[in-house]
Amino acid sequence: MSWVMTMKIIFDDEYENVDKDVSSMKKYDKNKYCVFIDGAGYNRELRIIDAHWHEWLEIIYIVDGETSINTPKGSLLLKKGDFAVVGMQLLHEIISHLGNYRFQCIQINMGFILQNMAPTLLNDVVFKVKNVEEFKCHFSNIVRLMKRDDIISQLEYKAHIINLLAQCIKESNVNIEKNDYEVNDIFSDILFYISTHYQENISLKELSNKFHYTTQHISLLFKKMLDTTYYTYLTKIRLDHAKFLLMTTNKRIIDIALECGFSNEHVLINHFKKVYGQTPLQYRKDNMIK
Repeated sequence: MSWVMTMKIIFDDEYENVDKDVSSMKKYDKNKYCVFIDGAGYNRELRIIDAHWHEWLEIIYIVDGETSINTPKGSLLLKKGDFAVVGMQLLHEIISHLGNYRFQCIQINMGFILQNMAPTLLNDVVFKVKNVEEFKCHFSNIVRLMKRDDIISQLEYKAHIINLLAQCIKESNVNIEKNDYEVNDIFSDILFYISTHYQENISLKELSNKFHYTTQHISLLFKKMLDTTYYTYLTKIRLDHAKFLLMTTNKRIIDIALECGFSNEHVLINHFKKVYGQTPLQYRKDNMIK
């Protein structure tokens, strides 16, 4: 599905005025607990982001315009001033309606969530926020404190993320009494390690040696916590990064494959076709951000 407008991605503090049709800003804290995205533009026709899912919690704020989120659980229509929460591993399609739009989005890292709560509490959920003012308070403070390095700001920053997670749980109406999950710091460390070493050939045996658990125990953790296998999760992380490079660079497929941890371009192409139903080149043609 091709995007209606071209988009320029601007990282961190490089935010600047760009083409009046569309602009975007992306930044994150030094530990990558959260990513903040601020996008705006004008749609001359419906702008559709195809059905996808991810391993982070997504909180979307509509500053201007209207957006629909379609999921197997139903559809949400979001208007100016609305917040929505999209849980981990929930398949969803996003449609931005005609006219001016602006959205802001915070994505909370699975590793941070695992350090503080059961990820299953916010798996597979989607809802429109009722207590908008409470969400807006924590949301704006997270953005404000994201790039500050002093200890007080960092503590306040993490506190606002945790409070935002608490609000998400309250609004989701999940039954917390039935959730018998215990926070697993080791698994959190494993996910952080994968997120920073996915380019390397990290086998279950290597994880076993590094974290002093058997390969069977690590495999069981992935099944229990994420309902997937280790290698499926690792491949998903690599494919997510490959998609980003396909959209934002003109790098050769072989270079993207090696940069994302695949042994060669044929392995990347095979996995890509299996998961997304098209080749990397077809995906780039449909989704290139210029």
